Amino acid sequence: MTVATVGVAALWFTLEYPGRLAAMITSNSASASPDAQPRSLNSRYLDLGGLHSSVDPTSSVETARADRSKLADRSATRAKPTAKATSTKPKPSPTKASPKPAAAPAPKKAVAEKPAGQPSPVKLADGRPNFQSPFTCGERWRGTTYANHNPEDKKIDFFYQDGETRGRDVRASAPGVVNRILPEIGAIKIYHGDRWYTMYNHMDPILVEVGQKLAQGELVGKAGSVDTGVPHLHYEQIYDADNDDWGSSPAEIVNPIIQEVRYSLSAGDEPIITSTNNC
Repeated sequence: MTVATVGVAALWFTLEYPGRLAAMITSNSASASPDAQPRSLNSRYLDLGGLHSSVDPTSSVETARADRSKLADRSATRAKPTAKATSTKPKPSPTKASPKPAAAPAPKKAVAEKPAGQPSPVKLADGRPNFQSPFTCGERWRGTTYANHNPEDKKIDFFYQDGETRGRDVRASAPGVVNRILPEIGAIKIYHGDRWYTMYNHMDPILVEVGQKLAQGELVGKAGSVDTGVPHLHYEQIYDADNDDWGSSPAEIVNPIIQEVRYSLSAGDEPIITSTNNC
């Protein structure tokens, strides 16, 4: 290239190029859409020496818009993740098998106990109490009578069978109240209700008082020999037949029933009676 050619080109660049460049900028600004993004000089034109770039200056912007639009469309059409449905129904908690209750022990059969001082049955068929032997439970006593005992079949003289008679305990045949005391013969009379009495003679000492309430089997005295030469206990059961509140002896003496056995003795009869009094 000659010096002249270089000079012409420089002169043209100085005088002509600024005007053309201004015109092109104005034209492109007018034709660009309002929302077009500003472009850098490198992306618009490369116009050196009158050469126009073959790259479309709007292509990069439009491509970017198209790419953004596609991305938006894909985002819109992409299936949105949904929260997994959780059941609100509570899970059944594991339950331990309930232990079987232990078998209840079979109830023991109730054993009826005879209350102290209460004979069973309380009364016999003729209305009298169920009189017990007038001695301690388990003791054996021999019953006797003799001619002209007045009356001999209804009065009993008792002797201790297994030892000395004197001093043995004498006990109430049934519950009652001390009705009378005869110290001259060592005797007491007990009222049992419903006109029934019992009488105990020859005791020494007497251990009760008139009006004293007694339970069946309660101690009333000791076997002795008051008004007789031989220690023993004289025993009677009396029924107040005329209802004068006084069981008289011997007019109202009856054949005794002891522990549900009726006795009618005569001379020579000597039954052995084992006491069940308050057993």
